[in-house]
Order: sequence, then structure tokens, then C-alpha cells
Amino acid sequence: MHSPSLATTIMSSILIIGTFAIFGLINNLVYVIILSAALDMNTTPGLTALANILPSLIVKILVPYLNSTKAKFGKRVLFISITTSIGMLIVALSSTVPLKLIGIALTSTASSGVGDMTFLQLAAQYRALAYYASGTGLAGVIGSSAWLILRKMGVVEGLLLSATFPTLQLITYFFMLPQAPSNDDTEDGTFNRLSIEEKKEVGKDLLRPYMLPLFTVYLFEYSINQGVAPALSYDNRTNRDTYPVYQLLYQIGVFLSRSSHLFNVGHLSRKQLALPSVIQGCIFLLLLIESVVKQIGYYVVCTIILVEGLMGGLSYVNVFHHTSTEYKNAAAHTREYAIGLVSLSDGVGIVLASLLSIGLGKLLT
Repeated sequence: MHSPSLATTIMSSILIIGTFAIFGLINNLVYVIILSAALDMNTTPGLTALANILPSLIVKILVPYLNSTKAKFGKRVLFISITTSIGMLIVALSSTVPLKLIGIALTSTASSGVGDMTFLQLAAQYRALAYYASGTGLAGVIGSSAWLILRKMGVVEGLLLSATFPTLQLITYFFMLPQAPSNDDTEDGTFNRLSIEEKKEVGKDLLRPYMLPLFTVYLFEYSINQGVAPALSYDNRTNRDTYPVYQLLYQIGVFLSRSSHLFNVGHLSRKQLALPSVIQGCIFLLLLIESVVKQIGYYVVCTIILVEGLMGGLSYVNVFHHTSTEYKNAAAHTREYAIGLVSLSDGVGIVLASLLSIGLGKLLT
């Protein structure tokens, strides 16, 4: 029979695993649904992706510090949940593309911007990055597959239902998450404790090994997803038929690789972090050529897109794993600044890919 302290520890661990998996799932779920529904909303995937990521990137640049005490985290989760839901309501109920893009931008600010930064910092505090990463990967699978079903109900109805999902974050944070460990992570104040020179030094240490690989992976994969994939239609399948399937396969790959560390597989060394970027670049060139010549066929393209998702997720989970491990013994403000800075990389890559995809979309379709 387990002692009470051991039972409490086990229960706390289970709650932490479940909590951060839910945080990752819900925070990314709406983001994925918006990308999967791009064509159904009569917006181009590139423009949708740009509205979906640019506001979050601005947030991560302008607000590199958010206080790390539990009370402050609670206020941020409240803001994330309410604002994300409001944004989705605007997207669902608007009849014009500009208003839909405003709703997407508002949703992005809350979830991909404040939300991603908040939950990554909170996950580092609880040593739960692997669970959060797995949840974000699961969001891709559920979001893209759910939209295949929801779109049959109607675009407006599906988006309205999606607006209710963020409330689960509130329930999870306030009723499931155990108290934070009693260490320097609970100190008040983070990023602003670092001097300008210290921030430059941390940025210099992170740029080449972590930020550049993550940036290039996202640049290539979002150029594929938003710029090239819509042009990869075959036989009697229109892009409205193939595009959601591509998104689902991509998200399956992301989920599998982001969850790999839970099973102690998929670990890359620090020197190997550039490998997914190289493979992703090759996939981009291959599919770009295929969008013109149409030679390898639909099912081979589906397989390649699955591999694309695997490479993206593998880069994400390993980059944040190495960042968290390298700074695990650092003060909370240094560790959270490092994680926040690295999280800029994917955003910059997605923004540039979105701009590129707008041009590719016009060229290829």
C-alpha cells in the first residue's frame, strides 16, 4: 500500500501530464482549424496563415516579458481564453474577408502569441515541455480531422462550435494544475531582470544552434503547406478535397514526432538539429517541382507530406528540449527569456513563408 506522500506525488504527476497536454491541445486547436478551413472561408491559405501568425509574432517581439508568478499566469490564461473565443466568433459571423482576417488576427494574438509564450514558460517551470509539445501535436491531428467533419455541418456552425473550446483552458488551469514547485521558478519577475548585455549574450548563444534550425524548418514547411500544397490537386480531386487531407497527414506527422520524447525516441543531438531543416528544404523543392509537372502522383505526395510533418515536429520538440535542458539550472528569468526568444524563430519563419506563399499561390494556381 502506497504511503500518502507517494500517492500524492503520483497524482500530482498525472495531473501535470494531463494539464499540459490539454494546454497544448486547446491552445493550438483553433489555430489548426483556421488553417484547415482557409479555403472554406474564401481566403487564400497564404493570407490566412499571415493573419494567423503575424500578430503573434509582434506579441512575442514587443512583450518578451510576462510575470511568472502563478497569479499572473492565471490572469494571462483568462485573457487567452476569452480573447480567443471572441476572435473565433468574429471569424464565424463575419460576411467579408477583411473582418474574418481581423478575427483571425485577434485569435492569433491570444493563442499563438500570449498563449504559446505563456504555456511554454509554464511548462518549463513544471518540467513538462514534452507533455505540452505532445498536446500541440495532437491539436494538429484533432483540428484538421475535426474540420473534415465540421465543414459538412456548415462553415459557420463549425467555427461557432470551435469558439467554445478555449473555455477548457480555464477549467484546466484553475481546477487541475497542481501548485508550482517551491524553487526560484516562483520568484516574482523574469525577463526584465536581465540587462541588455545579458540578453544579447543569451541571444548569441541561442541563435545558431537553436533559432536558425527552427526558423528554416518552419519557413520550408509553411511554404509547402500554404503555397505549394493548394496546387497539388489530381484527377477528379479539387484542391478543396485534397487540401484538408494534406493538412491532416501533415498534422499526424507533427503529432508523432512531437510525442516521440514521451517514448524516449526521436532524440537529436545538438549538432543534429540542422538535419530536419535540410530534409525539409529538399521536400519543398521536390513538391514545388511536382506542383508543375504532376508526375509522382497523389499518394506519393501524401506520403511526402507526412514526412514533412515528422521533420517539423522533430525539430520543434528537440530544439525546446535542448533549450530547456541547457538552462534548467539557470535562474527562472534567464530560462524563461531563453525559451521566449527561441519561440520567436518559428513565428518569423511562418511570417516569411506566408508572404512567399501569397506569391506562390498566384504563380501555381
